[in-house]
Amino acid sequence: FTSHINAHFDMTAKVRMVEYMWGVAYADGHLNEHERHTLWRLSDLLHVPQGAYVHARLRAEESARR
Repeated sequence: FTSHINAHFDMTAKVRMVEYMWGVAYADGHLNEHERHTLWRLSDLLHVPQGAYVHARLRAEESARR
């Protein structure tokens, strides 16, 4: 499914999707290693740059604290 996303989504949309996935991961107030690894792997398959991946995570983490 990542090849379909890569073919039809621009980078902005892919980064937004990663941020939303981080939001789901942080929804229960606990982030485990499986969630972290899954999001890292998906971001890699979506060709999301490391910096954008980290910033998406930080934005989602901040949003979850509110």
